[in-house]
Amino acid sequence: MDGQPARGMGIQPPRILQHGFVQQAIQVVFAVVIENPNPAVALDAVQLRMVARDADGAILAAYEHDVPRVAPGGLTYYCGEFYVRINRPVARLTVQVPSPGLPRRATPADHTPFTTSLVRLLRGDAGSQVTGLVHNPFTRPFEAMLVCVVLFDEAEQIVGGGFGYLPGLAPAGASAFAVMVYATARPSRVAVTAMETISGMLGPSDASQIATLTLLEQGWGRGRQAGFGVIVANPDERRTMLAASYLAAAFDAGGGVLAVRTGQFSAILPHSRAAAAGVLSGPVGDAAVAHVTVQAFAGMLVDAPRRRPFSVTSAAYHESPFGPRVTCRLANAYDDPASGIGVVAILRDQAGAIVGGGMERAAFAPVGRTVPIEVDVAGGPVDRAEGYAGELVITGA
Repeated sequence: MDGQPARGMGIQPPRILQHGFVQQAIQVVFAVVIENPNPAVALDAVQLRMVARDADGAILAAYEHDVPRVAPGGLTYYCGEFYVRINRPVARLTVQVPSPGLPRRATPADHTPFTTSLVRLLRGDAGSQVTGLVHNPFTRPFEAMLVCVVLFDEAEQIVGGGFGYLPGLAPAGASAFAVMVYATARPSRVAVTAMETISGMLGPSDASQIATLTLLEQGWGRGRQAGFGVIVANPDERRTMLAASYLAAAFDAGGGVLAVRTGQFSAILPHSRAAAAGVLSGPVGDAAVAHVTVQAFAGMLVDAPRRRPFSVTSAAYHESPFGPRVTCRLANAYDDPASGIGVVAILRDQAGAIVGGGMERAAFAPVGRTVPIEVDVAGGPVDRAEGYAGELVITGA
């Protein structure tokens, strides 16, 4: 993390202008508006201290939380969550910055913060989401982004919020977000702040371990549901890639974000391919989806035991009353049993383009044998299917 210890820098502590909360059983989602009075200094790891009480004043939860970064000279909208010990209504929540109110670190900053665009609230039967785009004004990539949404009523009082994570931001690029939000009343205004997480600020201890995936193919299609698929490659010829992630986003004809799906690829062996696929559906369904994009983000290269790749054979697409699926067989070529294997089915049309897919987890694969796998899939129109497999976590020595 860049920056310096805050003490001795002559900075002013942050101020909490407003806070609110929404309770869902024992889960409490809180939202705060934090002002940074320092025009050229970002405040890092700002500590919040919260106490939740019931109507009788009994403490239901006491919680401390670190805000990764409060932007210089303005307002930061922040959300988080905590849990009460018993399922009783929270009547009052106090939120304070502990005295003397100084953050752990402060970073001189005169740059433009992360910005957002096309922000909107989508309501559906299964809940509401706020969607939009986060823009990176810098020429370097970022990892592990946090997106916080605060909802206000017509009187500019907090009535709810939510938060979510992005696996990364490309240099001078943008990524879509979709955050599930909760509210106690109908909101009239939405405010969004995007920031690095603390782990993202810390970054890797060795930059040489980080490498960018090669994105080979991507595509989407619509059958009963909209589905996407992507195929990537590890360009390193001797090291295995871990924790590489993807972000798939569905857009309407006007460029508005309808749905987002994020995840991680299985461990990718040296100079090998991997795939990811799944359903893309948001609160308003997928009928308005006009196009889909998939972004692939960097992973960590590690020296790992030499492995023979898993293989997937006999992939076949089937329609059924319960939904489309792909049947296939997973072969384990290792010298020991394997578990935690991600099996991805990729769907293709008659022209060979990717039109969707899905993923399933194989709990166990015996040595030298094949096991049957069924994968629920989405997308279309489908001509054929193919399969990919890889360890979700590298095991063994």
